[in-house]
Amino acid sequence: MRISEGTFWLVTGVAVALVVVSWVGWGFWAGYSFAVPVIITAIAAAILLWARTGLGAWTSVQRQDEPFTGYPEDQVLGVFDSTREAGEAIEDFRRAGFGREELAVYSDRQGAARLDSEGTAHGLREVAQRQIEHIVTDIDDLQGYEAAVRRGGVVVGVVAPDEEPREQVAAVFQRHGAHDVHYFGAMTVQRLDVDSSRTHTN
Repeated sequence: MRISEGTFWLVTGVAVALVVVSWVGWGFWAGYSFAVPVIITAIAAAILLWARTGLGAWTSVQRQDEPFTGYPEDQVLGVFDSTREAGEAIEDFRRAGFGREELAVYSDRQGAARLDSEGTAHGLREVAQRQIEHIVTDIDDLQGYEAAVRRGGVVVGVVAPDEEPREQVAAVFQRHGAHDVHYFGAMTVQRLDVDSSRTHTN
């Protein structure tokens, strides 16, 4: 269970203060060991992870045979409510020249396990990776995708690092009724303007 927002910012302030004091006061610590400020910084980082996520993610780890999906950098992800819509969109992407290696499809229990928004289905290393991602970017959007797959939806990811292919991907998503469409950049997540009410119907 995650702590309240007020407590989070209080603990964050304490952690930042620890780092500042440890490095600004290097002249004092130098008489002891260079490792002291490094250790204090590591402790501060651990405090930040705890404040951000609580202990739940760390105490509910289970090993999962499905591959772990890391942060989907330079990808556009969207949710389809049916396998038919997802399949038609994938066909459009292939006709548009996107290769198999540029497409990712998440469905059923296996897809949800691959997304694993908290890392708990794979191991402590993956939990740590997800918590770092939580801090540096808006990775909480993966929770929505995992939940959508568990409800029976299909999540499709398309590699689109540049603006022009992103617009092309967004147009295909819109044409086939996708929603919750986001572009995952290096340090940010951008919601793309896709109006599912303008979906093309045959």
